[in-house]
Amino acid sequence: MVVALAAFGVLGGVSYNHLNRIGEALRRAEVADDLMNDILEVRRYEKNYLLYAQREDFRETIEYTDKVAAIIEQLAPPESPGLAREDPAFPALRARLGDFRRAFEDLVAAAPGSDEAKTLLRERGKDLMEVAQEIVTAQREGILRIVAALKRQLLVSILSTLALGLAFAWLVGRKIISALHLIERSTGRIARGDF
Repeated sequence: MVVALAAFGVLGGVSYNHLNRIGEALRRAEVADDLMNDILEVRRYEKNYLLYAQREDFRETIEYTDKVAAIIEQLAPPESPGLAREDPAFPALRARLGDFRRAFEDLVAAAPGSDEAKTLLRERGKDLMEVAQEIVTAQREGILRIVAALKRQLLVSILSTLALGLAFAWLVGRKIISALHLIERSTGRIARGDF
């Protein structure tokens, strides 16, 4: 009984840990999705600027670039490598964002319609999107790994509980049957007159 309670306690603790990890991973995935949406906004305003060359689109692109930079700093500050150590794409995203912003500012400073500056900006934007997509994918895969570990743990616990239950039933049954055999032998001896 004590072993069963201890096993259920351990199972509960491990399950609770997995659920906490899933909650944290979902929070990070939500932030990564927000990050991706903001990068898409950066790219949308970039395209608008390339099409219409309006100052408002330049300002919005810079604002969203700053917003993305703030999210990156929140998730993986340079001085604290916590999440960056888990996912090396964050430092790469920080670098790609800086490259994009410099290319965008260079385009604005360049002669209007500079095809070389536009091409460079598009390449930097594409690089930015690829790294952001890597982060989103890594966050989702992390959740799936935790869920798979929880599934394995639950399967092992179910099989272990069944095995322990069968072993316990076998031991108890054996004890009961041996006690019944003893009673049967004793009763037989008494019936033969051996008191």
